[in-house]
Amino acid sequence: MFRSPGAIALQLGPLTIRWYGVLIALAVLVGTTLAQREARRKGLDAEPLMNAIVIGIVAALVGARLY
Repeated sequence: MFRSPGAIALQLGPLTIRWYGVLIALAVLVGTTLAQREARRKGLDAEPLMNAIVIGIVAALVGARLY
């Protein structure tokens, strides 16, 4: 049986960083990196891709807060 590491990854005073936030940020970073690499490999301009990623992240944050 594995022991759970707990919900909190890091706590600095009143700022609490939870594991799910760390994993979501890591997933966004890896996904963005892979998408840019694939765009370069196919000879596409990465600028519209980055604009779509930023809009998607903002929309996801707003949608999550509204839910």
